[in-house]
Amino acid sequence: MNKYSGLRKYLTARLVRILPALIFVVICCVLVGSIISSYSFFEYFKNAETYRYLLNGFMILQHNLPGVFEEAVYIPTVNGSLWTLPVEFLCNIMCYLVFQLGFFDEKKFVWTVPFVLSGTILLIRVGLKIPIIKEVLGPCLLFYIGIVYWIYRERIKYDIRYMGIAAVCLAACSLAGVLQIGLLIFFPYIMLSWWFKSRQLFCRISKLGDYSYTMYLWGFPVQQFIAERFNWNVSPYMNTFIAIPVCFMLAFFTYYCIEKPGKKLFQM
Repeated sequence: MNKYSGLRKYLTARLVRILPALIFVVICCVLVGSIISSYSFFEYFKNAETYRYLLNGFMILQHNLPGVFEEAVYIPTVNGSLWTLPVEFLCNIMCYLVFQLGFFDEKKFVWTVPFVLSGTILLIRVGLKIPIIKEVLGPCLLFYIGIVYWIYRERIKYDIRYMGIAAVCLAACSLAGVLQIGLLIFFPYIMLSWWFKSRQLFCRISKLGDYSYTMYLWGFPVQQFIAERFNWNVSPYMNTFIAIPVCFMLAFFTYYCIEKPGKKLFQM
């Protein structure tokens, strides 16, 4: 298999994982939006913004639908989580390129560290003038750290005591006002330690299906909808309490009726 066919297969696998469920959720949001919009049904579907929103199904970000969530306390965005998808997809492409260049070898990968550090410092300086760069930088660094943990997986020891120390250090970073740094240094170890120490439980749960992506897709619009039904006067705790079972049911349906059949269709 040449590199081009390998890249095509890799990108196809990623797109088949991302797009079917994404397109379905985007279309559902447009349809529900026509019911709850302050615009009339005909005004809603005559508005170009309605059709621009469908571009989200292809990771081209469009945040608003006409007359939907206009009085939101936070922002009138229908699904504010979607901004992470193009960032993740770009990270996937970079991951493939680094792999093809041979840097997934333990001895070679260490040479990526000075490049990433210098690039981070440069982007932080640029980000002072362009805030969106700083927002994107954090997820990209966490993606890179995830690769580090995978490449050096045989050398990393997961221990409940170290996880406790990391949790204390993360809390200290939060109190010191440097939470973002703490999240990069300590949070990945906490999450991975918890995962590997609890993997027997998670293995049983995972047999029921992987709803993480579809839960992510539904979370923001469902919570916006709940807040809107309460006239934007509901506590975050109550919103979360209501949203979790609703999101789970929607995620369950989307996984088994859209995402899983989509993978089988392309034999992924």
